[in-house]
Amino acid sequence: VDEENDASVATLEDALSGVSVRWGHVCEWAEKRAAKLDGLADLIDRTNEVFENLSDWLTARENELMTGLKSAHHLENEQEVAQQVRRLQKTEEQLEQEHSSFVRLSQLSCELVGRLDESNGAAANTVRLSLDSITQRWDNLVARIEEHGKTLVKSGKADVKQVMAQDTGEPVVTSSEGLSTDTEGEEQKNQLVDKFLLHISKLSHELEPLQEWSERFEVSRKRDDVRKMMNTCQEKLIQIKEQEARVNRLQLELEHLHVAKLNAKQLKRANDAFEQFAKGWARIVTKISEAMNVLTGQEANGGPNGEEAAVAAKIEQWIEAVD
Repeated sequence: VDEENDASVATLEDALSGVSVRWGHVCEWAEKRAAKLDGLADLIDRTNEVFENLSDWLTARENELMTGLKSAHHLENEQEVAQQVRRLQKTEEQLEQEHSSFVRLSQLSCELVGRLDESNGAAANTVRLSLDSITQRWDNLVARIEEHGKTLVKSGKADVKQVMAQDTGEPVVTSSEGLSTDTEGEEQKNQLVDKFLLHISKLSHELEPLQEWSERFEVSRKRDDVRKMMNTCQEKLIQIKEQEARVNRLQLELEHLHVAKLNAKQLKRANDAFEQFAKGWARIVTKISEAMNVLTGQEANGGPNGEEAAVAAKIEQWIEAVD
């Protein structure tokens, strides 16, 4: 009876120990989840607020140009030409003044994408698309102003100096790619970082199909599956090679930021964003590497024919180049 009681106690202790371990895992997960969610709702609200305000502002400017600009051949006298020039200059000044809002939206969107990417890829993608839509509208507005100014000059109805900034002789208008030439100091450095983060966000979005594949793909060691895996890996290898140059450009852009005399906070933003991106890229490369190891192992066992071996060799060469 004592032996039975001892055995029961031991079983109970094992069960309690198992529950304790599982409870510890749940608490650890809850802490990590809470850390990820901390401040997320506020970040979403701030991003949406800036997005809505900037979207409304762009709509107003678009409507103003749609109703206020006339083709050069419809301008009948110098007074009408002067009115058109003043309208262009006014819109240019408004864009310059509002550019800080565009920069702010870019910062918030990149931060939000970084917070959402791992846990909610669909939501992160929505944020990217929203930022892309604002960027496109902004650049379209800039292009329309510049094109209309050039048309006025080509028609001979306006002098080139009329459509340039009076003080500097340079266009005031600012595209989404950067600040105007008269902006200096910390704002320029912040813009460099924002541009880098935007490049990361766009490339991450384009890599999502590969990322999803790397998460779904299961490496099979069955000989019958070797050819199918070869074809899949060859297809993915082509896609990866197409993006490899852009990844290298991101790396080079980061190196340029490191010599641009940025402050510690600016460098941390750039480094953290690239590190997060690099983890996702590494997962894709690792999955290809795993597949390559299986394929080369099958080759040693007499599996693949010459064509399949060539594909495996290509994968191995690419992995070595990335490393």
